[in-house]
Amino acid sequence: MLFRNDIFMHEDERYRLLYSDAVAQVAWAIAMDAEKGFPVSVSPKMLVALEPATPTQTPQVERPPTEAMLLSQARAMAIIGELPNQVPDIFNASIRSKLIAARSVSTGYSRKAIYKNLRRFWVGGQVPSGLLAKFNRCGKKSSLTEGRGRKTSYGIYQLTERDHGYFREAIEAYFKDRRSTIEVVYINMVEKHFNHAESTDSSTLFAFGERPTIRQLRHFLHKHYSLETQLRNRKGSANFNRDHRAVLGSVMDDCVGVAHYYECDATVGDVLLVSESDRSLIVGKPTIYFIVDRRSRLIVGFYAGFENASWVCAMQAAFSIAQDKQVLCETYGVKYEATDWPAHEVFPSQMLFDHGEGFTYASNRLAENMAVTVANPPALRADWKPIVESRFKFLRQKLQGGVYGFVVPEDAKQRRNNNGVAEREACLTLKEFIAIFLNLIIAHNRTPMKNYAWGPGELATGMMPTPINIWNHDIANRSGIASRYTEEFVRMSLLPTETGTITQTGLSFRGCYYACRDAIALGLFVKAGSKGAIPVKVTFDSRLVDTIHMHHPDNKGLVFECNLTSASERFRGLSLAEVLTLQAVEKSMKHDIQHVRDQVQVDYNLTVKEIQDNAKKRLTEAGVKKSRTSRKASIKGVRAKELTAERNALTPSTPVRTTDSQGDNVVPFPIKAPATSVKAAEPDASTPAPKPRSSIEEMVRRAQESMMKG
Repeated sequence: MLFRNDIFMHEDERYRLLYSDAVAQVAWAIAMDAEKGFPVSVSPKMLVALEPATPTQTPQVERPPTEAMLLSQARAMAIIGELPNQVPDIFNASIRSKLIAARSVSTGYSRKAIYKNLRRFWVGGQVPSGLLAKFNRCGKKSSLTEGRGRKTSYGIYQLTERDHGYFREAIEAYFKDRRSTIEVVYINMVEKHFNHAESTDSSTLFAFGERPTIRQLRHFLHKHYSLETQLRNRKGSANFNRDHRAVLGSVMDDCVGVAHYYECDATVGDVLLVSESDRSLIVGKPTIYFIVDRRSRLIVGFYAGFENASWVCAMQAAFSIAQDKQVLCETYGVKYEATDWPAHEVFPSQMLFDHGEGFTYASNRLAENMAVTVANPPALRADWKPIVESRFKFLRQKLQGGVYGFVVPEDAKQRRNNNGVAEREACLTLKEFIAIFLNLIIAHNRTPMKNYAWGPGELATGMMPTPINIWNHDIANRSGIASRYTEEFVRMSLLPTETGTITQTGLSFRGCYYACRDAIALGLFVKAGSKGAIPVKVTFDSRLVDTIHMHHPDNKGLVFECNLTSASERFRGLSLAEVLTLQAVEKSMKHDIQHVRDQVQVDYNLTVKEIQDNAKKRLTEAGVKKSRTSRKASIKGVRAKELTAERNALTPSTPVRTTDSQGDNVVPFPIKAPATSVKAAEPDASTPAPKPRSSIEEMVRRAQESMMKG
């Protein structure tokens, strides 16, 4: 569709459509950027195929016209008269020349003036305002002084194009180094370009009037560089967008209701906590993670613990959205009321994370398993998540009001003024802090907001603008949009999943072994022992390796919770990172152990070789030259002899000495002398001499022979 005054681009030139006849299939257009030229005939089909330029409408007057501009416009209109209305004849060159000649004769205006103003009328959009004089564009466009400037006692230095180049060089240095000031870059500029270089060690600056002034440099800066350009270059685009941009709206403009945006962020709690097992030991400050609904300001999820700000904290906070709040409150001794948790199990359309936890691949599970869009604002743009950022201020105010161990952040630079009050007062354990934290969340969700922008419908109800009331009122409008997920589904959806191996000794995963009764009852470990290892999908929590979830290898719907076996009991209570560290240490120690084993074996071989070499040498020196059979012929006797020598070697070589002194409780046994002396009878010649007793060696020999004979 073609319209009068539409502008089209052809070969980098703009053409304005003056007239189009759909019946005759002819159109007239004029080149707008050419200094001279008049309408040309073109095909309407060709214009339709061309790229339209912007703007396509008649340009607006740049500013209200002055009286002189209106007088100039009236004079131009009087010159062209009714010629613009004689279409399409006025566009035809041969007819136009006759019409203009007749107009010149009748009015006395020159044909040149008629042609000039007629062209201005066409190029200006075929409206009278197109003939307004452009007096506002008159004047000198160059920023060079050339004789201008305020009067001084030393004369005005007239700027040149070369000086502008020096100014731009100095300003670029001013933008690059935020520590520099305009005075510093000015001195550097005149020192470099406006001095008498007398030697390499000294130079004399040009006098005033012979060099630019700092006032001229500042004027050039403010004239050629907008304030936004200066701030962006000096402070950075991120800081400018956060602190100096024009704030003409808010993040609430695109928030359609509750459960649309959840803002997520972490901070460090300014409270020193102590150990659960020994309250005299300070553990440090906890990490706090908030998930806040943008529309209602309701805190829907949280985490408080000693994990560093990461996806682990964000995942645990997401778990808390679906966590059983009654069990949670009872665990920490907090009074439970179901009305305090209206967003239980409700997940939003979008969740805004920081770069740290939001850029991890694990965050994709929110999109894949729960249809939640994960968004990451640019760096240093806290203004994109103002709701959760302001919750940190609320948290600090509540904790600073009277929680033991609170550390004022400003005291980090004034340690002498702190006097260790926080360290002396620290007495809360993590469990006690979480109890306080839960009460703080409940109080926040119940507290009316002072400056909340109620709509007419909410104001008519007379409700207090508390996060709970806003959520309950607005959730009806989000019916069928928000999603609900159970705690078990959220846990299984967000926890990482990898592949483990079922073996005969248990489920092997990351160097740990697990088992469960259900898997034993199904005979999975027996099957793995007979048919080989079975790969299986495993869902795990990297914070603690005590339990994992095993998916049945055949029935994907079955999930079993498995615990560590006795083979991996030493890893109980550790995180996966700690387990991997210990395994790496063990692996490195294996190389050291094997090295020592090899060294001991080598030392043993050398020692044994030396002993054997000496024995072989003595055998050679003995000159024994017997056959194998002859060396074994007397083995029994030689063995008995060696056995006797072995036993004699075990017998003490010196008698046992007894002490002369007896203990007080020892009574010496009396030795009674014989009453009479009996003379030993001499052996009778007729009595045979007694048979000598066989030696022990002989008795052993006989026993061995008897055993051999059977």
